[in-house]
Amino acid sequence: MPENDRSPLSPLKPLGETLLFARNFLRHPNMLGSIIPSSRFLVEQVLGPVDWGRARVIVEYGPGVGTFTCEILRRMRSDAQLVAIETNRDFVRFLRRTLPDSRLHVVHDSAAISFPEFHSAACRIRCAPTSR
Repeated sequence: MPENDRSPLSPLKPLGETLLFARNFLRHPNMLGSIIPSSRFLVEQVLGPVDWGRARVIVEYGPGVGTFTCEILRRMRSDAQLVAIETNRDFVRFLRRTLPDSRLHVVHDSAAISFPEFHSAACRIRCAPTSR
C-alpha cells in the first residue's frame, strides 16, 4: 500500500475524523492532548520499531478517532488481537462504526478501572532504545 494512502478499514475521509476530533477537543479539552489527530510521521515513528511478527495482543490506550488503530490493524498479524480502551463515548461509537474488524475490541471505560492489571503493568514498563 502506498505510504500516503489511508487504510481501507476507515471509510470516512480525514476531514470527518478531524472535525469529530476537534469537536471533542472543544467539549473536553482536558481529555485530548491535541486539537488534531496524530500525523502519519508520528504514527510511523511510534509503530516502526514494533516486531509485528511476534505481537499477538496489542493494547491501545485512548485510540481517539483511530489514527494509530487503523495502522495497527493494517500491520498486525491476522491472528493477533487489538484491545482499544477509550473513555470518550463519541470516539467509541466512531471506532465501532468505522473499523469493522473482528480483531479489534473497543472497550468504553478507563483502563485503570477496567483492567487494573494492564494499568499497573504499564506504569512499570520503561521504553528501551531501539536499534535501527
